[in-house]
Amino acid sequence: MEIDEVKKQIKAEMKKLSSLSRMLKGTINKIKTNRNRIKNSDKADLNKNWVYNLTYLGKNKKTKNVYINLKRVDEAKQMIANHKEALQILDNIVELNVKLFRLEKKRTKRVISQKLF
Repeated sequence: MEIDEVKKQIKAEMKKLSSLSRMLKGTINKIKTNRNRIKNSDKADLNKNWVYNLTYLGKNKKTKNVYINLKRVDEAKQMIANHKEALQILDNIVELNVKLFRLEKKRTKRVISQKLF
């Protein structure tokens, strides 16, 4: 039956969603700093001239910025990727639930019409 197939697909999507680890939303920006502000700047170490920050929309649609340590940039990127994947999975779950809702509606109509006759 098609309803059972849709329910299985929903369970599979929910399992994918639960397997995702920590998440962040937003974007990471690399910002060049003023060289004069950095003490003992070494031209060989170019990373000292850059800082990273996470920009995201917080409560009440206010833009927020969080500075990220260079050592944690890769971790933050992975967390953002997890968030994007979670959003895609949620969209799939919603679409499947709409499909299930319609299938159940058709099934209910058939049952009612069979009881009338």
